[in-house]
Amino acid sequence: MNGLPDLPLARRIEVELLRQNLPETDPQIVTIRNFQKIHLADFKCAITRSALAGIKEKKKNEVVMPKAGDIEKLTAFLRKESDFHYQKLKNGGFSFTSWRDLGKSLLCQILVFNRRRVGEISRILLADYLGKKNIEEEDRKHMTRLQLVLAKYYAIMHISAKRGRIVPVMLRPYIVTQMDMFIEMRILAGVDSSNKYLFGYPNADGHLDASVVLREYSRQCNADFPGSLRSTKLRQQVATMTQLLNLNQNELHQLSDFMGHDFSVHLKHYRMNEINSQITRWSRFFSAVGRTDVYRHRNKSLDQLETYISDNETEENNESDPDEAVENHVGPEEEFDQVKQDTNSKNYEAKKHIKTMTAHHTRSIVSKLINVLNVHVFM
Repeated sequence: MNGLPDLPLARRIEVELLRQNLPETDPQIVTIRNFQKIHLADFKCAITRSALAGIKEKKKNEVVMPKAGDIEKLTAFLRKESDFHYQKLKNGGFSFTSWRDLGKSLLCQILVFNRRRVGEISRILLADYLGKKNIEEEDRKHMTRLQLVLAKYYAIMHISAKRGRIVPVMLRPYIVTQMDMFIEMRILAGVDSSNKYLFGYPNADGHLDASVVLREYSRQCNADFPGSLRSTKLRQQVATMTQLLNLNQNELHQLSDFMGHDFSVHLKHYRMNEINSQITRWSRFFSAVGRTDVYRHRNKSLDQLETYISDNETEENNESDPDEAVENHVGPEEEFDQVKQDTNSKNYEAKKHIKTMTAHHTRSIVSKLINVLNVHVFM
């Protein structure tokens, strides 16, 4: 026997030896039976003790979680990279190096913002991206002003994840613009038309490797702890932030669905349309956990998180939708201030009106106004 067999294997070996009509005094049978006796008598004391000692030894080595400052450095570096190569391709024509680097920076930005596994992002299908969605006009009619602001800035696609799950991936406006150019130049880059991957590479069915790309950019962004900027640790950092923030049980279940984690089916609650929730609620969460000032959100609920949309993204969104522009346009900060004023006014009027309702009508009216009454101030 090579190595030490486990108990079920030892029993099978004993049966096979007996089938060969060997006497019970045969050294092989005696040895295998002695092993079974020792295994039963001393397994918990000897073997388990060694295993526990190994686990404790590993725990001595402190695991360095990603720092918010390093995540912000990586995010800024990736945005700078994608903007540079996008402009180079737009103004100077096709260059394979710029096309490749644009794809690498876009891939990494999608991974970092959505905290996806490297394999999931690497294997996103072109069809998944082409099937991306925005919140439909019909659904927007029932949204608060704040939710409408968020709905303008994010598209969403659904991709295959671990264990056959389908999980969402949020896309910012500039990502969509730059990705469209990346796709348009696939043929010029030599990517075969039969290649089904969004980040397809010019070799058969190949694609960019997100783990290699993330490792490369983590070294280039001047992070203090580049080794901590890995897919698994970034996902663990999200779990850490859920302890910092005051997320209720239903929100934790929604986050679990978003991340592609298991959660008991019977504990799931009815919630708003999934795409609406994923854009108008979780875009705030994933924007907040990647910033250096995340700790000032301690004990806040999900609805109390501030929304971070840069002025550049506001301008890009207006340029891509000129028909939606209005004469007295305001930026995100002014718009959020207006939401605050409108919300305060609505809260007062709603509460005043509810007092005049009978007990029979109160239950139905509260359910309709729940979004208004739960909205908080966003800077």
